[in-house]
Amino acid sequence: MIMSVGVVIEALFHNMKLFIGKNNIMPKLNPWYSHYSGAEQRCNNPHNASYKRYGKRGIKMLMTSKSFKFLWFRDKAYLLKQASIDRKNTNGHYILENCRFIEQIENTRRNYV
Repeated sequence: MIMSVGVVIEALFHNMKLFIGKNNIMPKLNPWYSHYSGAEQRCNNPHNASYKRYGKRGIKMLMTSKSFKFLWFRDKAYLLKQASIDRKNTNGHYILENCRFIEQIENTRRNYV
């Protein structure tokens, strides 16, 4: 099947609109990035609503985006219904050895038990 250039461009543009999310981040291409960014904001941004439970308590984000991406694939977070970053030791920092991706509902239960 041969398509015209116009049809191909229109299809690409339509697909790109589906990928562009909040703040022009492409969550479909980098779904782990929003988790990385959120953790970084919780630890480093005093204006973030969750800062008092993370950064103010001394919790540090010591992972790079590359290690966060590795974690996403190591834990097969792409297979989860609603992936959530979890720190095994809730008083520990965001480091590879202390973090894992689990289902959001499991993480919520774990934090309120």
